[in-house]
Amino acid sequence: MEKLRQALVNIIKDKKKLRIFLGIESVIFIMLVSMLIFAIINNNKVVETSEAANIEIEQNEIPEIIEEENNEEEQAQELTEEQQKEAEKEENIEKKDDKQNSNNSNKAPSGYNTSYYIKVNYGANVVTIYTKDEQGNYNPIKAMVCSTGRATPRSGVYTIKNSKHRWGALFGGVWGQYTTQIVGNILFHSVPYLSANPSKLEYWEYDKLGTTASAGCVRLKVCDAKWIYDSIPVGTPVEFYSDSNPGPLGKPGAQKISSNETCRGWDPTDPSGNNPWKNVSQQQEPIPTPQPTPTPTPAPTPAQPQEQAQQNNTQSDTGKTEENKSKDEEPKQNKSNSEENKNPTTENKDKEETKQDDNNENNGSNNEDADKNGTQENEENTKDDGNKT
Repeated sequence: MEKLRQALVNIIKDKKKLRIFLGIESVIFIMLVSMLIFAIINNNKVVETSEAANIEIEQNEIPEIIEEENNEEEQAQELTEEQQKEAEKEENIEKKDDKQNSNNSNKAPSGYNTSYYIKVNYGANVVTIYTKDEQGNYNPIKAMVCSTGRATPRSGVYTIKNSKHRWGALFGGVWGQYTTQIVGNILFHSVPYLSANPSKLEYWEYDKLGTTASAGCVRLKVCDAKWIYDSIPVGTPVEFYSDSNPGPLGKPGAQKISSNETCRGWDPTDPSGNNPWKNVSQQQEPIPTPQPTPTPTPAPTPAQPQEQAQQNNTQSDTGKTEENKSKDEEPKQNKSNSEENKNPTTENKDKEETKQDDNNENNGSNNEDADKNGTQENEENTKDDGNKT
């Protein structure tokens, strides 16, 4: 019994402690909540006051802005005709400068000791080769269609490095023929190949020549890449620029090869003896057809009008036809003459027989006349005998 009493007493004491602890916590919570509410109210007031101040500032600035705009309009209206003319002159000068710059883009600068100078117009995708003459001036000799890319240099002059490869590995696991280094990873090379095999050309990329299609290198036809590989020495300057004008020699064309399934794995300009495009080009060459020789027609005399000349032409044509007819008839006549010569005796016999018939007819007629005369004489004699009786 005593143990139970002590347990009850302990429980009662614990409950009192709990109540005291809960009361303290509730008081602290209420204080925190009230502090938060107070802070929120103060922030709202600050925001409202700042917004009101900003509105007042903006309202004060609006008339100032309007005044500035009006002043600018007045100043623009105050420009005299002379000032406008000066502005037009400046514009004309700028246009002339632009034209000069475009003309200069077609020329190679002087001051270099190299025999060649290369200019890459990445805007028009054209490469122009210049060579130096005896007077030290660079003149254009060759233009090449190309494809540049995003990483192609936008300006500057670089020099050809001593790094050339017959087949060079390119980014993306592809290969290029006749690679020549310009700067860093920027090269002159052919259109990419799937492998180091001239029959594995990426023909869909070849059809893009003349447009921006590479990662940054300067793609060329095989014949052009080989020409640079063979002809351009180390140290040759290469200038990059952009202009809508392709250059002094224009922009060459590029053949589209995707439609030819049998040959499209090859570059049409590849000099390899196994290139199937050579057979295609030979088959496409037209066979010359013999032309008939024109028949000469007599030219009309200056004094004759055109109608008389036409009549003369028709008469000459008819004369030719008659001559041809007479030529055809001559052998016939010769044949008839020969036949007549063969049978002269028969004709003579016929003539003699006709003469004899004529003589017989005359004799017959004479006998008939004699018989008639005889009968008449007999009749007259009978009449005389009758009279006598």
